[in-house]
Amino acid sequence: FQFSRDPNLTIQSNNLTDTVQGVLKNFDKILEEKKIILETHWTETECTADVDTVYFSQALRNVLQNAVDAMPTGGTLTVSTRMDNTNPEVEITDTGAGIGEEEESLVFLPFYSTREKGMGLGLTIADRIMKKHQGQLKLLRDGGVGSRFSLQLPGKGTVHANDSGS
Repeated sequence: FQFSRDPNLTIQSNNLTDTVQGVLKNFDKILEEKKIILETHWTETECTADVDTVYFSQALRNVLQNAVDAMPTGGTLTVSTRMDNTNPEVEITDTGAGIGEEEESLVFLPFYSTREKGMGLGLTIADRIMKKHQGQLKLLRDGGVGSRFSLQLPGKGTVHANDSGS
C-alpha cells in the first residue's frame, strides 16, 4: 500500500548521525537475538542534512532490515556516517551471503526478493524515498564479504521537488 503512494516530504535540517542512531535503537533487541555485532563509525565533522526525518528513517530501516535478514546466524553490521565533499552519506555493510552479480540489477525492482517470506518492496521503497530527497541509494561492489549500501544525500540548501518546505 505504501509503495503505491508518492511521498510528500516535509524537509527540515537534521543531524544525520543522530537520526541514524535513533533508528538503530529499534534494532537493539533483534541484533542481540540474532547474535549480530554492531559496529558504528560516526563522522567527526557535522553531518547535517535537509531531510524528511520520517521518510528518511523508513528508507534507512528498510536497508538495515535487509542487512539483518542477510545474517540469520549472526555476523557483523557496520553503520557509518560521513561527509563526501558537502554531501552527507550513510553506509551500511553486512557480512551476510552478499548479492550476486546476476541479482545486482534486480534488487531495486518491485517484488523482487530472494527470501521466501519477503515481499520485495523494502529496497524499492528506500530507493524511491532517496530519489525524492534528490539523493541515491547505491549497492556498492567492492568484492568483499556481504553487501554494502550507501544512502547519499545532497548537501544542505538543495531545493527538493514536492516538499512542503520548513
